[in-house]
Amino acid sequence: MTRMRRPTGLIRFVSENQEQGKASPVLRPRIWAYIASIVLISGYLIWAFANKEALIMDVIRDRQTLYVTNGAGEVCNEYKLIIENVSVTATDFALTLDNSLLRLEGKSGLDLQPGQRNELNYRVCAPTTADTALIPRKINFTASSSDGQWQQMSSFIMPQQRR
Repeated sequence: MTRMRRPTGLIRFVSENQEQGKASPVLRPRIWAYIASIVLISGYLIWAFANKEALIMDVIRDRQTLYVTNGAGEVCNEYKLIIENVSVTATDFALTLDNSLLRLEGKSGLDLQPGQRNELNYRVCAPTTADTALIPRKINFTASSSDGQWQQMSSFIMPQQRR
């Protein structure tokens, strides 16, 4: 302002309250909204980290062949299981199916280190002597450990029984 030959202090960053000599409130409604949003987001992040899953599991059915019949006369479907241990400790998992009529062929016990990811091939077989109405079209793969249970649903395809 001195170069323009004007008095200093004409341009300032003050509010009307400060100009009149009143105290300006520090905790205005906008500040309270910012504090509330930070507390809510921080609380959610703490909850999300405390309750994160220890296992990521995905079951992919082989789409090349719908089903195969093995030498014992069973109808079998092929699956690829992708399983990853995202916990900080090594964990033993036991893999099972939810139906006693179906038989799981493959490694049933898995020992995964922290951060380890495995892709395993499995075959699920159903006897052809069983009533096809009892064989489920949707099956659950269950991975169990001391930490909990995780399920992943997939489909099971069988030929139609001719009458």
